[in-house]
Amino acid sequence: MKIRNYFSLIIGLVLLLAGVLALILMGRLRAPQEQKDVRETSTRYVEIEKINKTSEPVKISGFGTVQPRVSVALPAEIPGIIRWRHDSLETGGIIASGEKIIEIDPENYKILLQRAEKNLAMAKLQFELAQSEIDGFKKNLEISAENVEISRRELDRFETLEKSNATSRSQLDKIRSAFKNALALKTRDENALSQSIIRKSSSEVAISQAEVSLAEARLNLNRTVIKAPFLCRVEARHSEAGEYVTPGKIIAHLYDPSTLEVHVPVSVSDLIWLLPESALLESGNLRELKSDAMVKFCVDDSLEEICWIGKISRLSGSISNKNRTVDVVVELPEGSLQGSKLPFIKGLFVEVELMGRLLEGVFKVPRAFISRYDTVNLFDNGKLRVEKVEILRSENEFAYVTGALADNDAIISTRLPEVFPGMSLTIAATQSISVDD
Repeated sequence: MKIRNYFSLIIGLVLLLAGVLALILMGRLRAPQEQKDVRETSTRYVEIEKINKTSEPVKISGFGTVQPRVSVALPAEIPGIIRWRHDSLETGGIIASGEKIIEIDPENYKILLQRAEKNLAMAKLQFELAQSEIDGFKKNLEISAENVEISRRELDRFETLEKSNATSRSQLDKIRSAFKNALALKTRDENALSQSIIRKSSSEVAISQAEVSLAEARLNLNRTVIKAPFLCRVEARHSEAGEYVTPGKIIAHLYDPSTLEVHVPVSVSDLIWLLPESALLESGNLRELKSDAMVKFCVDDSLEEICWIGKISRLSGSISNKNRTVDVVVELPEGSLQGSKLPFIKGLFVEVELMGRLLEGVFKVPRAFISRYDTVNLFDNGKLRVEKVEILRSENEFAYVTGALADNDAIISTRLPEVFPGMSLTIAATQSISVDD
């Protein structure tokens, strides 16, 4: 009896286990069909936005610091005490081109100039004296040469007479002595003339040296006054009135406020949008490339955004090996700062927006609406349509795309947990994507 009950219990457990397994298996077999039915019968509510073709310039954003193209460290060229300085020679001051900035005490340099003028006058006097001596010795030499010639003829005559015993020996000796004296006088005059010529040459050198000294004295006197080389803004002042300065001492740092520019690092891949002709940029001359692309500088002063309009001036001379960027140099056209609420000065940090080539016939779509497979979901007569798009460029939260899209297509902005073409959809809300976003 016990054995029979034992087998009955075992058989019951086996049957129960078999029933449970059968139910599980049946549930798995029925699940796909039920899911299919759910997909076929369920309708999702979605929000859509209408899209239309647009044409917009490519915008490349960056940041940079305003810096001048022309700046100088103004040095003292001579030693001396600063006697006077310009009232605007203070940080931030503006000084017009050609205005006197610094004056060094000129008294010593005036004395040196007077000394140089007198030295030049003395050298010229020595030159004139040497020239006068030369003229006199030339005349003396002519007379001496004539006397020598006369004495020689007289000596020849008496020597002939002496051979025929027509004159005495003592008379011949007198004639010979006179001839020697004439030769001596001629030699003396020749030596004196040579020395005068040397003195003349020496005085010519002295005149040249005196002229150089005079020019240097005048230059140093002029250097006591330092003028603004251009319309300049004072970046820093390093000297004060009453201070003794030496040559090379920096008086002030100045820059030309009309040459302000901003260096904006731009990826090499983005340059094609600014400079289409520079596709082979790395083999070209960067500094010769030009662009008419418009540039907008903006500063947010927490109350309002202040902007200026500029243009691309040039590119820097090399590409960074670290991040493959090149500096695009942008500048403000002359007169563009008139009426500006905020001074455009050195060191100002600005946001820069470069306007590049025009993208024509593209659709501006929020990046969030594009899948990782570069597809967008469209509402098409109550059904889901999936289209592949080509992303030409992405800027911030938007992407510019092309593909099988048309004006007034309804792009789905609602995130769907699952996507398959043809699923039923119902519109919950409709918006339009503004091309000005």
